[in-house]
Amino acid sequence: MNTLERTPIEKQIYAKTLFDSGATYKAIQRAIPGIATHTLQAIKENNTYSPLLLDEFKRRLPFKAYKLADDVLDLINRDEIAKAPLGVKMMAFGVAIDKARDMEGSNRPVFNIVSIVNECKQTRDKLELQIANVRQARVTLQSNISTVQ
Repeated sequence: MNTLERTPIEKQIYAKTLFDSGATYKAIQRAIPGIATHTLQAIKENNTYSPLLLDEFKRRLPFKAYKLADDVLDLINRDEIAKAPLGVKMMAFGVAIDKARDMEGSNRPVFNIVSIVNECKQTRDKLELQIANVRQARVTLQSNISTVQ
């Protein structure tokens, strides 16, 4: 089994992204602990990443984020919250409310197509009136010029 087969794909993609951003081997090894230099060399030289690999990574990422969130919530208890400064408590409260609303779908903007169509019609009517006024002014101006000549 070669080095790349033993390295999780998300670490490979992360390392490749860091390389593409100009990061050094040392910087990548600090960002991804436990990855060997020869593995990074193989990742840097490997050009077989495909949209399918990235799609798989993106598909799995939300599950990892949910697991991390759950693990973090398990580590927080009421005593820790009670000891936190007021600013931290307020920030935690705001983030918790926002995330709860996001999960409920409450934070989604209300998009009313009827209102948008009506606003477009009103704007079109105003523009048509302005165009008609400009045309009328042009006709009046041309007739005044003709009369003077």
